[in-house]
Amino acid sequence: MRRTDICLYAGYLLVQSVSANADENFDRCLNHDVQPQEAVYACSDAMDVANLTKTRQIITLSRRADIYKHLGKFDNAIADYNAALTVNPRYVPTLVNRGLYFRQIGNLSKALDDVDVALVIDGTYFYAFFVRGQIYVEMGNMKQAVQDFTEAVKLEPHLYEAFYWRGEVYRRVAKYGKARRDLDRALDLAPDYGAAYFSRSQVFRALGEIVPSVRDLKAAYRIDPGNPRIADAMTAYGLIK
Repeated sequence: MRRTDICLYAGYLLVQSVSANADENFDRCLNHDVQPQEAVYACSDAMDVANLTKTRQIITLSRRADIYKHLGKFDNAIADYNAALTVNPRYVPTLVNRGLYFRQIGNLSKALDDVDVALVIDGTYFYAFFVRGQIYVEMGNMKQAVQDFTEAVKLEPHLYEAFYWRGEVYRRVAKYGKARRDLDRALDLAPDYGAAYFSRSQVFRALGEIVPSVRDLKAAYRIDPGNPRIADAMTAYGLIK
């Protein structure tokens, strides 16, 4: 093999190796089983590649932002969300996730703005309705929250969290029949959902049905013994000291 051919072949192997490493880093970045800090490193390495496509850049930035949010590194998170939306301001999943970030830090108006924009772009994105419903709950707008949770389960009938949240709203406004139906559905879809057991326990208690209330409370405690609200309710019933 001539020297020029050897050089070309070596260059080809290098490109292939870089490409393989980039793909591996991208996969690790998106892998939720990878430890958060390791995933951050993988996301950073995945972006440190020439000719990175816009789609991969947005996805990687958004994923790293989500991890930073999970780690409580909010300055890093908002920087990555903003960078991703600079690449494509109409990327709906990132708009919704940035809305979740704003909700987490208590800026509900900005959270609502992001999710509203997402739904203008894609009015069939069920998760945006779900997130906006949560924002409305925190704003105290229960009527609009119910409408959004209802739209979410129309678009995704297996979204058990939306049934739970709608049921919880109904519980708060004392519509106990509707609350129980939604919480029953949430538990049909997710039998180990502790929050739904706890909420249904409160519904039964409000209706004066103590036996099923205690049964559900015990189930909630078994699933989530570290939850202080559940522990307090167990103490109030005299089930634990």
